[in-house]
Amino acid sequence: MLIRLLSHSPFEKPRTERLICLETHLRQKSESTITLKHYLDWLEQANITIPTRRTLNEDLKRYANFCDDVRYGGDTKSLSLTPSATKDAITWFMGNAWLDAPLRPRLFSSCVRCLLLARELQSEVDFPYNPLRKPGQSWIPQTAKGIPLRLIPGADSGYMQLWREWGGKSIFNLARIPKYVCFTGNSAQHYAPLQTEQFVLITVKSDDRFILERLKKQFPNFVVEERQRVILQIEKSLALMTTEMLKAHLARTQNLARNIPIKQKIGNATLYYEELKEDPKS
Repeated sequence: MLIRLLSHSPFEKPRTERLICLETHLRQKSESTITLKHYLDWLEQANITIPTRRTLNEDLKRYANFCDDVRYGGDTKSLSLTPSATKDAITWFMGNAWLDAPLRPRLFSSCVRCLLLARELQSEVDFPYNPLRKPGQSWIPQTAKGIPLRLIPGADSGYMQLWREWGGKSIFNLARIPKYVCFTGNSAQHYAPLQTEQFVLITVKSDDRFILERLKKQFPNFVVEERQRVILQIEKSLALMTTEMLKAHLARTQNLARNIPIKQKIGNATLYYEELKEDPKS
């Protein structure tokens, strides 16, 4: 997603240095438009050797080809971020297979790149956020602010944990950020120290030793405590996502997912499953 995070850059070393400088300035907003003059000024401020104008134009063209959310060209030769692009973010968080998945999440690449840069620079960001509506309450949009700390693996989306000003941590579903993220210009200097996080223990018991063996082989962080039990110690903030993925794994590897009922009650929702005789696209 960010050139600075790649173990091997697709560009030669001088161009990589210049494009990292470009990203550091450009990615402080998820919506932005710049010209070659902006790029030139940023390179001069960073004391980076300035190549020919043709090479600078090639830098921007190559960067646009590298990123799904960048457009470069036109009469003004401006470079713009397109906040509706999602391909790179979905691939980076979920994998290529999710690009064709029926439940493809809405993850905006320009938002994710801004958040990743803020995490690397330990900078504060703010963004509008669409929280889940609580039962019996009206829906109210929110604005979130914090310093990105870590990525949280999820089965349905990309999640990020933010350090909040009072010292706590919050997890945000990136699919609920409506396209706009921006640096505030603040750092962690005025933040309260991070609160110590509680750990929890996830235990899986089974009389079937093959289930536990498969679990241990696929997820090596599980520890065999007894013959019929394995345990996993994790931070409390990871518990919900981890148990969701673990339940899905156990159901799938025991072929339980094939027994989907025609009608299934899930909380306040009802899931209906029906096999179609014809392809609706035909």
